[in-house]
Amino acid sequence: MSSLHDSRHLLTEYKPYDVELPIDVIRGLVQMPGLGITATPGSASGQWRITPSSVVGVATIGDNQFLIRPKIGIRNLLALMDVGVHHERWAEDIFEYDSELDLLTTMVRLFLRSVERALAQGLRRDYQRREDQLLTIRGRLDLRAAMRRPGGLMTLPCVFDDHTADVGANRLLLAAIRRALQVVGLSAEERRALHRLELMFEDVFVDADPLAWARAWVPNRLDQHYVPAVRIATLLLQNLSIRDQTGGRPATTFLVDMNKVVESFISEHLQQLLVGQLDVESQYRMTLDQEDRIHIRPDLVFLSHRLPVFVADIKYKAVSMVCELDT
Repeated sequence: MSSLHDSRHLLTEYKPYDVELPIDVIRGLVQMPGLGITATPGSASGQWRITPSSVVGVATIGDNQFLIRPKIGIRNLLALMDVGVHHERWAEDIFEYDSELDLLTTMVRLFLRSVERALAQGLRRDYQRREDQLLTIRGRLDLRAAMRRPGGLMTLPCVFDDHTADVGANRLLLAAIRRALQVVGLSAEERRALHRLELMFEDVFVDADPLAWARAWVPNRLDQHYVPAVRIATLLLQNLSIRDQTGGRPATTFLVDMNKVVESFISEHLQQLLVGQLDVESQYRMTLDQEDRIHIRPDLVFLSHRLPVFVADIKYKAVSMVCELDT
């Protein structure tokens, strides 16, 4: 078992490890939702053989932290996740991809740099429709609201467009900054940098569900410098969970399913390559029989005029000679 110290364990997806850990830690690993680690009794007394699945990232059980690295390396994982590293061309010495042990810390550092670059041009602002009760008319008077309050009005119901920084992209980034500040393992300098960024969003208010905006977002020409930061913020908010545990130490979990990452990467790129020729659907629901009783969900289905014409299965494997992904 390769470990950094007694409570921090370094694993690689699909590679089995022999460990000596309390049964409650082993049980917590096996039962953690979305992790997929299996455990069997080891060859020696008190040992367990644990085998990670396709899920990589960081999992915390009690005082034990498990760092699960992708077999293809973190740099290639970031390229598959399309977070913008290969477009931005940051210097390699910022993150030291090959030696970085903690995927979560890497993602937070990458997020920090991407937000700093996005805000170099200032906070993104846009016009937002507002409805408010004002002492003087701004925009246009809301006649329907005014008629519901006959008599002397101390304020006037107005509808107007406000040029504000309180927009979906900034709400998402602020939510991710606050989530990142809860991550254990950041340097004091990185924590101070995140606090400085947080202060720049003083006029922004976080939504109850900032990811709802991200799911519907289609970036325009003015949003391009925000794209890397928004992508990484979305990944952090989707995959990072932090909870309190006994002893006051936060338990951090950041999990990414490599099978889903690879499938999403391949399907999205095929959709772009085959536009106007074939439609590409991932996890397409269909049946094998005319009675619609045998249900299947192929990894990829290619459709022509809405009818399936090809089916493909995706296999995620690391080969002995791997070229770094670049698009």
